[in-house]
Amino acid sequence: MALETELVEAIEAGAVNPQRWDLEALRAAGLGPCSETQIEEERVSVLRRQSARSRDVTKFSLAIMPTSQCNLACGYGGQAHRAGNMSPAIEDRALARVRGAIQRLRESHRSLSIGWFGGEPLLGFASIRRLSEGIRNLTSEAGVAWTSHMATNAVYLSADKARILAEESHLRAIEVTLDGPPTVHHASRPAKSGPQETFSRIVQNLRDIGDSSACDAIEISIRINVHQGNMASTPALISILEDNGFATPRFLINVVPVHDWGSSHAEGKVAAEAFQQWELELCNDLDLRGFTVSLFPTSPIETPCLATSLGSELIATNGRVFTCTEEVLSPGLDPSSSVGHVTLLDPALPRPAGTYDSWSEDLLTSPTAPCPSCAVLPLCGGACPKQWREGKTPCPTWKGTMPQRLDILARRLGLEPRDHKEAA
Repeated sequence: MALETELVEAIEAGAVNPQRWDLEALRAAGLGPCSETQIEEERVSVLRRQSARSRDVTKFSLAIMPTSQCNLACGYGGQAHRAGNMSPAIEDRALARVRGAIQRLRESHRSLSIGWFGGEPLLGFASIRRLSEGIRNLTSEAGVAWTSHMATNAVYLSADKARILAEESHLRAIEVTLDGPPTVHHASRPAKSGPQETFSRIVQNLRDIGDSSACDAIEISIRINVHQGNMASTPALISILEDNGFATPRFLINVVPVHDWGSSHAEGKVAAEAFQQWELELCNDLDLRGFTVSLFPTSPIETPCLATSLGSELIATNGRVFTCTEEVLSPGLDPSSSVGHVTLLDPALPRPAGTYDSWSEDLLTSPTAPCPSCAVLPLCGGACPKQWREGKTPCPTWKGTMPQRLDILARRLGLEPRDHKEAA
């Protein structure tokens, strides 16, 4: 919801009472109910804008898989890890695609976004450093800004490595998973080499990174993948995080339900309605205890994911180019689901069309498309097209609890509920 500048100025001047609850006052403020025509016009406008962004090749988001290995064996991961890191020859071809993209970025004055993906990307640390050096040289020569982010289990992410990545790879965000207190985390994400105390090592690494001024530019998100096996122990994990000083703006808590990944069926999934209510109560508790938690998106989404943007791609360890992160390392998935190989694609051109590039246009034109009247469509963009086409419903978990989440936000802003008659 957006307010016109004139209205904000009128509220600040006391000419409009923002605490009045009668419908006429809301209408006068431009906040009355929308007509069906207005709703449809907004839906069409949102999807046209999203569709245009999906076709925009003057932006470039590249996910790179420096290794197909992982040191943990998550039961819900849906990946078949393989030995081996990216070869120098594939690294060179990946950099050639970056060079081609930079020419388009320079014309549009856009920045470059790199995502380090795995497996566990830190097992390919040397490859990350070599690729980063190449990207630094290319972007510096062209005058193009760039940043990177990483999904990592953080077992090997010491503060010193984080500093190196912040400096050399322009690392600006990490997402680290903790699935419960130590025993639960180790059962959910066991080490492949045998029983290991990885939980305390991860927590210590996060504390060290949070305390290091050299890592101040790195945003830290702690992800909790929730399934039936760890749901009841999550409050205990939150207490451990609180005891370790993570209830600060430095750390964002992100709670996510386990879902089917790639071609695999995830065991222990929590029913959507049960998860929504449980997550709402957890978010309320986290907020009361001073944790930073995202209640819902606060701006319209450009494109739902990498797979729906022609200006985005993923280069796997073996050089295959994919459009969807779930297609990489997925057991039994046909390798032809990739859109090509870096040794065969013209680096000066955007990647070939993928399966989901038309997603936003499909939502706009197909009579059987989901989401036609959904109020949160501008915030989620239709979510995952792959899951919709598989007959699943990937709606965001916050969709069903927006009123309660707005109450939490109001409390965070220092507002208190008022009796209707008193407010009038």
